[in-house]
Amino acid sequence: MEQLLEGGYVKQEGGLSSERLRIFDQIPVPDQYHNREYSHLFIGLLHERGILALGLYRACGTLGSPCSYVFTNPPKNTIVNAADGVYVLV
Repeated sequence: MEQLLEGGYVKQEGGLSSERLRIFDQIPVPDQYHNREYSHLFIGLLHERGILALGLYRACGTLGSPCSYVFTNPPKNTIVNAADGVYVLV
C-alpha cells in the first residue's frame, strides 16, 4: 500500500536504500492496444514490459460519460480506447 500511495525507495535504518520499489503511475495506452480488449493490454504490458496494469483513466465523453472517471479492474473484454490512460505499477 505504501508504494501505491507514496512510491519511491525502500526505507531503511539510517536513510534510504538505492533499491527502488514499484511506482504507481499512469501511462498512455500503447498504440498496439488501441481498440483491443483490456485482457490483451494487461497481458502484453506484463509480459513485454514487466508492468502491472490496474485500471483505466477514461476522458470525459468516453461512452457518453459526462465526466472523466477511473475504471479499476475492468472486465477482460472491455475495449481500450486510444484516449484512455492506464494506471500501472512500474
